[in-house]
Amino acid sequence: MNNTKGRSIEERPPEVESREEYGHWEMDCVIGSGRACLLVMTERMSRQEKTFKLAAKTQECVISAIDRLERQCRKSFRDTFKSMTMDNGGEFLDM
Repeated sequence: MNNTKGRSIEERPPEVESREEYGHWEMDCVIGSGRACLLVMTERMSRQEKTFKLAAKTQECVISAIDRLERQCRKSFRDTFKSMTMDNGGEFLDM
């Protein structure tokens, strides 16, 4: 299932495109052999990466990983993650 309601990547704010401000992330799922699935997040300016192993490529697993990340970051979450850009895959439907 694809997210047909998703916004176009062209709608991102200019500061995301310029890579001059920390806190703008891109996110995607990578499928390995068998049932292996990783959620990979890359910060656009620094190229810092965060990777999470998911039980499956589902909305629920992605949301669970983001919720864990938010709990770990606590108050700094909104400063660290100013924006997240992802494709319109079904696993990002509720993002």
